[in-house]
Amino acid sequence: MASSRPLNRANDPSAMYFPQETHQLPSYGRLAVLNGLLIGLAISLAYWGPKVMVLLDLPVPSVYPGIILSSLLIILLCTVVGWLSGIMGKGWVTALAWLGTAVTVTLLLGHIPLISQNWWGWLADSRFRGLPIYTMPPNITWWSFIIAGLALIFVLVILAILQALRLEHAYNELGDRASLSARAFFILLIPALFAGLGAYMMPDHAGNAPRQALAFTHEGIQVGRTYKGDLFALSRQTGFNYSAVAPVHDQIDGPYQLAVAEIDPFGSLITIAAHFDSGAWINCQVNADYLRATYLSFCNEASRPYTVGFRSLFTGEPLPETCFGCRPQVNAEWLSWLQRRAGRFEGTPHFEWLAQQGSYIWMRAASPNGEYAIDCLFHGIKNVTVEKCMEASK
Repeated sequence: MASSRPLNRANDPSAMYFPQETHQLPSYGRLAVLNGLLIGLAISLAYWGPKVMVLLDLPVPSVYPGIILSSLLIILLCTVVGWLSGIMGKGWVTALAWLGTAVTVTLLLGHIPLISQNWWGWLADSRFRGLPIYTMPPNITWWSFIIAGLALIFVLVILAILQALRLEHAYNELGDRASLSARAFFILLIPALFAGLGAYMMPDHAGNAPRQALAFTHEGIQVGRTYKGDLFALSRQTGFNYSAVAPVHDQIDGPYQLAVAEIDPFGSLITIAAHFDSGAWINCQVNADYLRATYLSFCNEASRPYTVGFRSLFTGEPLPETCFGCRPQVNAEWLSWLQRRAGRFEGTPHFEWLAQQGSYIWMRAASPNGEYAIDCLFHGIKNVTVEKCMEASK
């Protein structure tokens, strides 16, 4: 709404050149920009700050682009809405604008991280471009984010109703020549902190369980590879299933990176891939419910479908009995394509992991002398399929 009570314009030199309503003064507009900026910052820091603190302790370098992008969009949106609603000075416009902003913010917090993770994967490696690396689980709908953000929506609507009063109060506290004073700053900051509290209360439907699954896997690896006693006994003592890493105990040495490889359609089982600098590659299965990971189930050596199973596609030989379910699914066209090239390897192919984004994995099969190689894109962790193959350039 427009200013409804006398304001102190004595400290604002621009007032003599702008005799119109106070909300149209440049200094008032700057306060409106600051108001929106502080609200956007408070929301982003309160929502993402605790989650980033958890991720800082984990070797997961690829998750930050989504957080950064969603934060920048929220800050930009709130700043623009704060400025426009402030200089327009119409109460009903301000209320509607911030209501729409609040709903949009809840959707940005829910959807943008996954979308931007796909974009980042495409930019980091063009071989994954266009692939749906990360998708929203089907049991999570767009309106669930709005329901989860009802506290934030309520706070932003209240702040919108009181926005004119807050800006007028801050304007009256400007210093000489309309400079920003500490008092004016805190008049805008304190309400923004309530917006941050609303964001902090918003549950993370899409990201909380995978993030906890990463932490569970990291905990299992860190303790499992250093503990000298019986992992099963330790698991019973602590209630954490450290024995899940026992089958891969001899492979989990040295630096490694973690990534979410696959989430089942019901969100009840999350697969975390761990790639070690030594070349070892394991998958850990983590049980989960709707909002949280619950139990580190087991870890296993991950490469067999993409090496032993891959080789069987060339040779047609049966898989070892110990490699149950290792054979990838492949259509007749690609199977024929692979078998026609089997003779060019002149011996047993050497298999190399090239790259992975989510459940999409590029593998290379190369001849022993390195003269010939093909690259194949596999998809899936529990059910592995061959998506496409190509002869590798020398």
